[in-house]
Amino acid sequence: IEYEIQNFMEISQTDEFLNFNVERLKYILESDNLNITYEEDAYDAINRWFNYDISARQEQLPLLLACLRLPQFSIDFLLTHIEPLPAGDPLAFKALSENRTPAARTPFPRRSGLRKVLSTRRNFAATTNATTRTKKYKPKPRQLSAGNCVKTFLAFCSGTNPKLLQYNKVEDNWQEYASIKCDHICYRTILKDDNILFIGGNKSGVTSNTVRSWNIPKKTWQHLNLPAMKQARSSHCIVELDGKIYAIGGFGDNKILQSVER
Repeated sequence: IEYEIQNFMEISQTDEFLNFNVERLKYILESDNLNITYEEDAYDAINRWFNYDISARQEQLPLLLACLRLPQFSIDFLLTHIEPLPAGDPLAFKALSENRTPAARTPFPRRSGLRKVLSTRRNFAATTNATTRTKKYKPKPRQLSAGNCVKTFLAFCSGTNPKLLQYNKVEDNWQEYASIKCDHICYRTILKDDNILFIGGNKSGVTSNTVRSWNIPKKTWQHLNLPAMKQARSSHCIVELDGKIYAIGGFGDNKILQSVER
């Protein structure tokens, strides 16, 4: 075990690592001496292990996520990587609460992650209140009314309980606008006109290449024949550039993908 703790970066890339039982991996991840550069390295290893056998490991994933030093992650990372995972909602919320209260932050004993932690602390010091943090790290709210706009929308999606929140500028608070029924996890979303596109993901252990559209004004799924991705992907990255949507990396066919498609 000590060898695996000291050489975790190399061990986590081997095929043998994919067959570690959850107790063994949990013991390694809990070690204060885990030899990693950033806490994201531990997250990447968990994600690789989980995606090797999603259906069998879905209930075990929360045990491993709880081993991460979540306050060391940026808000953006918590919302885009931790929160969408099964049982990630409460963990991300807890980490965000700890980061807002400096006295409540847990120690950061990972030996090599100090530079990342200091950078994260500077990010939080630069924000003054919850509203500022929301504007800094959330996607830019989309205006729905012309002229003197009093309401904006923010898509806030999670793997198990996707929701759309509405921000009222006059009352200065967030309200739930709609709850979205979704049978996929590890998907990615992007805003396109009045729709949220749900791209790829995993359903019942099967990685998907489908693209689905949820209409914001109508609060419903649209039955559109949208082009599917050539490669089934989960936990990938989605970006839009010059009106074109790109799918980058992710997991598929029990392997890490390095391809890009549009």
